[in-house]
Amino acid sequence: MSRKEGYLTKEGLKVKNWKKRWFVLGNETLSYYGSHKSLKKVLGVIRLEEVSEVSQIFTKKKDWCLQIITKRRVYYVVADNKQHMEDWKSIIDYQCAQGKIQGEGE
Repeated sequence: MSRKEGYLTKEGLKVKNWKKRWFVLGNETLSYYGSHKSLKKVLGVIRLEEVSEVSQIFTKKKDWCLQIITKRRVYYVVADNKQHMEDWKSIIDYQCAQGKIQGEGE
């Protein structure tokens, strides 16, 4: 099991503003919270089995932006720097691949 936690800035679904959120990556989900102190109230959950692609996108307004495409929605999250973005992309890709491998064996 790989686990990663940390702050990323996420674009809102309806109001297209950007808010800093605490993200927690587990085996099957990428969950986000208002802060690392409010882990009892989950604001959203991305099921890794629904992720079809994770890619870096380049925008004029945001550096180090990842696009996470799922069956239901496209998420945009921004890391503080290139290394954090690459770390998050790598581990999300890894967890998604692990889930697909395990799903094939069932």
